[in-house]
Amino acid sequence: MSTIYSNQIVVDVSQPTYSVQFCAEGLEQGDQATIEVAGQGYVIQAGGCMTVSGLSGSVNWVAYNSNEGATPSPSSGTVSKATTIYITYNYPSRTYSPVQITNFT
Repeated sequence: MSTIYSNQIVVDVSQPTYSVQFCAEGLEQGDQATIEVAGQGYVIQAGGCMTVSGLSGSVNWVAYNSNEGATPSPSSGTVSKATTIYITYNYPSRTYSPVQITNFT
């Protein structure tokens, strides 16, 4: 049913929505990282992916360092359609100090 007013037409427009899958690569077992999509935080587990649904228009996302200090690449971006984004995490190089045993029984 439509109603016509003098020289006025009312049109409802709904923007289509889409889903984006974010996948973490390189996280060590037990580690996890946080990403922010359109201002909402989400957690990605080591070896896993997570899907954000109901997005519309152009949306910004940011990936943060993992709990164990791995840095994400890419660390941010903009998405505007259904896709999968692979985020590679790299751990800082770790140097180990030699241990000297001075007494052994």
